[in-house]
Amino acid sequence: MTITPIAPYAAIQGAIGSHLRYYVGWRRDQIDIDNQDLVQQENSFQEWVGVNSPKATVSFIPGSSKWAPLVAASAGESFFTEDPRIGTGMARGTPISRAHSYQLVASKLIAHTNMKLTLGHVTTAAQLAKIDPDTGLQEDQGPGRLRFLTATVRQDFNTGSMLVTFSKADARDIKTGQPTAEAPRTIVDMLGLTHKLPMRLQAKGEFEYVGAKPLGTGCNPDPSAQCVGVPLGEFRAAIARPFKDGRINVGVNLLIASGFTGQTLETFYPSAISEVTGVRIPSYASINFIYRFDDHPAP
Repeated sequence: MTITPIAPYAAIQGAIGSHLRYYVGWRRDQIDIDNQDLVQQENSFQEWVGVNSPKATVSFIPGSSKWAPLVAASAGESFFTEDPRIGTGMARGTPISRAHSYQLVASKLIAHTNMKLTLGHVTTAAQLAKIDPDTGLQEDQGPGRLRFLTATVRQDFNTGSMLVTFSKADARDIKTGQPTAEAPRTIVDMLGLTHKLPMRLQAKGEFEYVGAKPLGTGCNPDPSAQCVGVPLGEFRAAIARPFKDGRINVGVNLLIASGFTGQTLETFYPSAISEVTGVRIPSYASINFIYRFDDHPAP
């Protein structure tokens, strides 16, 4: 499979007064998709597809205001290329799928704390699912609608920083109103960095929580009841120590995890009832050793 894009674009940005900024852009993608199926030649094809992707952003700059946030509103269209191998059973999928997105962002820096709130709305066209570990079935996954809210707080210290992100989303099929299967609903992430520990140690720690996801229907006698997966939690940590003015770096990394990735529904013959399946994420620890051969090693 060969995908060859040609993408000329043009953009204009400027200001209206001292508080408004604008950006308007247009991009034209010409995409050559050449799919050669060496097993079943009848599935081979070549298409030349053209897509327009406009985008516009208007920002309000508060200036010297102490409490007013910076606010930016954006709207645009985008696309992604489908895997041309999908649909080789019943029908071939659409090579290009369109999406429309709207976003509102408000941010404010107070002392050493940066706060940001993002509201988003994305609509996608009807399409066959892509081939990947989560959505590997040839079934209609749209038209869909995704609404999300993401709140981010970053605090800087003399010895490092802390970043906390909370995101809540709702993804649904526009026609049926049912939740989009296998789309995350809740994500919490906390990341801490420090570079001034005793003995010149540097450390990083991160905790991520992904809430339970609806996986579709069919895992219990009620055919309309939603099947729900299990939450996923991961804790990552790394500690490193430079030597010889940064020429040598020794570190330890670890992952402590609970849960399963790639959660989906599987039906095992002869049962007609589906079961929630997934790949267990194992915990691990590792040691790394880095030696730089250049004459000016990083500090």
